[in-house]
Amino acid sequence: MDAFDMLRQVLQTQVIAAGNANGLTNISLMNESPKPPRDGSIWAEFWYRTGNSKPHLGGGRRGFRCTPGIWQITLYVEEGKGGGAITKLADKLHKWFDTQQWIVAPDGYVTLGACSVDPLPMAKNGNQVVLVHGDFDFIHRNTDAQTYGV
Repeated sequence: MDAFDMLRQVLQTQVIAAGNANGLTNISLMNESPKPPRDGSIWAEFWYRTGNSKPHLGGGRRGFRCTPGIWQITLYVEEGKGGGAITKLADKLHKWFDTQQWIVAPDGYVTLGACSVDPLPMAKNGNQVVLVHGDFDFIHRNTDAQTYGV
């Protein structure tokens, strides 16, 4: 399986696990249409992007590569529901993702940097919005390189 598909699986699994552990079950993952709840509960969208891969220190042609990236969980709640619950949830997600490292099969890992929590100052489409976001480095083997007898 492709290393970047494995990265996607790891990140999405962690987002779902963090949501389930904190009572957030309505999460739209990448390329899914958001489904705002009708009951006014908090819901979320998750996305990430990767940048250009570069050889990892001492990795060599068949060695490891480092791909930087950014990620974001956008939390929504209907305007007028109060900010306490969404802020507490954002803080719990911050603790879950801040400076974490997870294995990415078959022989890689992803390291998340310090993450941030940023409430938007104004409502968006009738919702209060809080962003939980950060960056990461994905270290993975360069499986596409030619071996040329190595």
